[in-house]
Amino acid sequence: MKFLRSSRRNRRNSNQNSLIPFRLNFLFVIVFLLFAALIAQLAYLQIVNGQKFSSEAANNDTYTETTNVQRGMMYDSTGKLIVGNNSSRAIT
Repeated sequence: MKFLRSSRRNRRNSNQNSLIPFRLNFLFVIVFLLFAALIAQLAYLQIVNGQKFSSEAANNDTYTETTNVQRGMMYDSTGKLIVGNNSSRAIT
């Protein structure tokens, strides 16, 4: 009887052992395909659309807009003005 039990255990262990490499290989294939898709997409963006993105980046321009920045008035306990509003440039 011990022989039958041990052979069943060995069969069960061998089935589990054969599934682990299959699962790992399957996982590696999926990860490889995802990385290949990512690299293909990056190549598409760089090679096919690279000129378009370069021209869009060159067309980006900054401009200066002068507005009054209201910060509020600060008074001390006697009511004397400590900090008032001054016109300055805003960073936008």
